[in-house]
Amino acid sequence: MAGLKDYQISVYVANLGKYVEGVLQGAWITLPMPAERLQDTLKTEVGLGGRYEEYAIHDYEGGEGLLATVANPGEYESLTDLNLMCRAFEAREDDDPDVYEKVQAVRDDLDAVPRTPLQYANLALNSDEIPYHSYDAPSSAESKEAKYAWTAVNQGWASDAVWSMFDTGLGYLIDMEMYGRDLKLDGDVSLGDNGYLEDADWPSDIDGRYSREEIAEEVEWLDDFDAKTGSPAGRTHRGLHDFRHRHELGSPLIPVHRGGGFHRYPCRA
Repeated sequence: MAGLKDYQISVYVANLGKYVEGVLQGAWITLPMPAERLQDTLKTEVGLGGRYEEYAIHDYEGGEGLLATVANPGEYESLTDLNLMCRAFEAREDDDPDVYEKVQAVRDDLDAVPRTPLQYANLALNSDEIPYHSYDAPSSAESKEAKYAWTAVNQGWASDAVWSMFDTGLGYLIDMEMYGRDLKLDGDVSLGDNGYLEDADWPSDIDGRYSREEIAEEVEWLDDFDAKTGSPAGRTHRGLHDFRHRHELGSPLIPVHRGGGFHRYPCRA
């Protein structure tokens, strides 16, 4: 679907009750949107309410943006959790322009099983703690290994032998791809197209730190803006720092519902 921003996805939501009765009723819904508007859309366009309580996601769009970063939504995914996930990326993209690339690196390199939307939302909100680093390499470096090797040279952590070669003007003789491959074997990293991810020393709670309610509290300032048309310039918000600071001062934490957004049965409005 053309015109989607990076943090947006569009899903086709069908009314399962009417589908079983042979009636096709559903609607394309672009997320994120204010929670109240989402519920109103499910009622007025998808026809949920009364004896029609269940829905399913039959299609989705957004592969060039957010869906290139996270796992595709399941048929019975919670729209509330998908909405919060989109909001989390929207809230973070200005403060951390690498948030999509960081989370995509985690997905590609570490996720044997897809994470839930709430887990991806947590990764986005905690993206400063993802040990991902962009390459510092010339445009002539084509392979991931060569980019990693050049990063070691340009940032000062190449081996003494390699530094000696460059100091004497013989650096051009080094096979940078092979050197990068050796560096990768010596370290605990995963190489991506545009940067590398350190695989060790991860915070154990990084993808489950905040509950559904806490995530909603953090991104609620965005409900004043229309996700379809974009936020006005000069928008301000309290920021994740203040959100974390309130809890550090001793505010009671809401219990974490890990993975609470992934339903194995038809979703209810």
